Amino acid sequence: MATMVSTATTAPPEAVWAVVADVSRHGAHIPLTTVVHDPGLPYPGWGFTAFTGLGPARMPDRMAVVEWEPPRRARFVKLGPVLLGWAEIVVEPEGSGSVVTWTEEIALPFAVRTTRRVGDVAVRRMVTGALAGLLDEAEGTRRSVRTPDAPR
Repeated sequence: MATMVSTATTAPPEAVWAVVADVSRHGAHIPLTTVVHDPGLPYPGWGFTAFTGLGPARMPDRMAVVEWEPPRRARFVKLGPVLLGWAEIVVEPEGSGSVVTWTEEIALPFAVRTTRRVGDVAVRRMVTGALAGLLDEAEGTRRSVRTPDAPR
């Protein structure tokens, strides 16, 4: 099952898109993570790898862009070898600001059913922290992040 985290911001969609769609910034907000990406601007087929961990215990999370619709939506597929799944980031206008929704599903190739459940908890924490940090960049203030079961 996919994990979804949404948050509202007073920043306009273009400003929000500039930070959430720039995967090179994600590593600054996901602990122990660095991101290496293909040259140039993203497009369907453009790839990147997020390495999480320390030294030889770093885990690669290889991804490719499958849909790219600036400044509204990006969808990525996880290519393994360690993680499978997908992620989607959607930025929508709301009043004079925006709502960002980051949805992600991960699984290990050898235990898809089991790891999807465990992965939901890890993904929620990672996405919540990453969104808070990225939106701090867009707006310069800390905001609360809401989950699908929280009121809007």
